[in-house]
Amino acid sequence: MSPADGRVTKTFPVFDCDAHINDPYEIWTTYVAPEYRDLVRTAYWKDEKQALLNGRTPTIGGGHYEFPSYNPICIAGPQMSKQVMRKLQQTPLTAEQKRYLEHPGAYDPKARLKEMDLMGIDQVMIIPTMFVMNYPFIENVDAAYALARAYRCRTSRTRARSSSGSGGWTSAWRSSDRSTRAASTRTTSSRA
Repeated sequence: MSPADGRVTKTFPVFDCDAHINDPYEIWTTYVAPEYRDLVRTAYWKDEKQALLNGRTPTIGGGHYEFPSYNPICIAGPQMSKQVMRKLQQTPLTAEQKRYLEHPGAYDPKARLKEMDLMGIDQVMIIPTMFVMNYPFIENVDAAYALARAYRCRTSRTRARSSSGSGGWTSAWRSSDRSTRAASTRTTSSRA
């Protein structure tokens, strides 16, 4: 790193290989085929209030929910550790403190890009945290298949939007300039 105009700059790309996101509601509201929605609703369904696994087990779905202390899926940042998180769970927090701890980049691609710029991150490998945690426990095979298709369809369409410059999660997986980013997005899409 070399200083320029009093600012620290980097001369190498930074790749974040452990970037977790929360699954967007559109997977359930838009991309699950209408004929499968009732079936998927009984398997793993997420809305703005909660996520239910197999129609009976409430689970953390990673959404922008109201939590007693803080949203554990949206907490991140420098110096954050399991010890700090445990202490925060035992501490009453004001609404302002909860907002401070919540990183919207966990569920909003545009916020993620701002956070990446702030941290000097050029590319990320995105991991859909709650989907990966809950999907293996879906009991109905047909519902699991329909949900997987919806997720893949949403990912494919997001890649297409991203390469056209209109945003989405794939645009958070970026290179140092737009032409390289668009080319890498097209290459990734063609492999999918």
